[in-house]
Amino acid sequence: MMAGTEDFSGFDASSVVKPLKYSFKPWASSAGTIKEPSDEQIGKFLDDIKAFYNTVSAEQAGIEKVSGSTDPDEVLAALNNLDLGGMIGKISQMSEAYSRLCSGKPTAEEIQALPLRIRAHFFAWIQSEVVSPEAGPGAGNAQVVTLRTERAG
Repeated sequence: MMAGTEDFSGFDASSVVKPLKYSFKPWASSAGTIKEPSDEQIGKFLDDIKAFYNTVSAEQAGIEKVSGSTDPDEVLAALNNLDLGGMIGKISQMSEAYSRLCSGKPTAEEIQALPLRIRAHFFAWIQSEVVSPEAGPGAGNAQVVTLRTERAG
């Protein structure tokens, strides 16, 4: 082995995940690399997501109460009580939570400037990368041992 080089045949932290690079082009000029979130940022983000879903669930409770109803008037009344415009506003507030998760880069304003469909894809991407990242390179190389069944003897 050459001086100054190390053998990384085991765990190499630099190869486990890819950098969190993003680009909002052509919808916005923002692009960059998101700093790896801290445990505290991830915890706060998960709390924000939970609060969001609790709020949405509470507002949709009227729909759930009549979901099995065959009375069209009950269903229509529940739908009329649901604030769909407010729902979009609440989704928009999530831009702040995602920006905090990303250490402010991109900003909530940059995220909010994206069309809703693009913003939703960004939300899904960053959440999957940070909260439930896929297995990194080299994962799944463990030896598989086949267990014999009782019938096999």
